[in-house]
Amino acid sequence: MPRMTLPEPLRVEVAARAESVPVVRHAIVGIADAGGLEPLQIKDIEIAVTEACTNAVLHAYDDEQGTIDVTAWAGELQLVVAIRDRGRGMSAASKATPGLGLGIPLMEGLADQATFRDHPGGGTEVRLTFLHDRPAKGPA
Repeated sequence: MPRMTLPEPLRVEVAARAESVPVVRHAIVGIADAGGLEPLQIKDIEIAVTEACTNAVLHAYDDEQGTIDVTAWAGELQLVVAIRDRGRGMSAASKATPGLGLGIPLMEGLADQATFRDHPGGGTEVRLTFLHDRPAKGPA
């Protein structure tokens, strides 16, 4: 089956609030579904993207207001989703916020590639890559 490609990346900026996470999740799941990915693989994408966005909501900004920038691009072989905040960065968040520890291994286990990068000016980018033709990794 031919895969959907996006001629331009999808870019979404949402407030770093809990109610924004489903908005991002639905947009990314829509891309994956339109691309003909298998339902169990879409579930992997849904869980990993939800976890990345939730981490930004919970850990990036303390009590400040902030945003989450999401960029997704789809090619014939893969879907890539980058989730970026402009908060205090993962290094600072992991020192100040208890509870970090399960989300990163979960994202790494569900995506074919997961990278985490602190930006010098502040914030973290999580980049998740999902190959089109591979079996689902998460629970059925």
